[in-house]
Amino acid sequence: MINLKNLREQMGFSQAYLAKKINISQQYYSKLEEGKRRPSPKIARKLSVIFNIPDRWYEFLDHSAGKIDT
Repeated sequence: MINLKNLREQMGFSQAYLAKKINISQQYYSKLEEGKRRPSPKIARKLSVIFNIPDRWYEFLDHSAGKIDT
């Protein structure tokens, strides 16, 4: 499983930096990592590009507690 927090940390990004890069608030990004919110397709695409998995953007739409099946 892919973990949003682990991906972010592996890239060396803070939540604030990543949130700014994809034009959302840090609070919203935090909720994505916690699995409390789901991203829009647009945000999912941006995340997949940043994490270098652009062909898997749709997997960000259906996750639990920030984890995505691989």
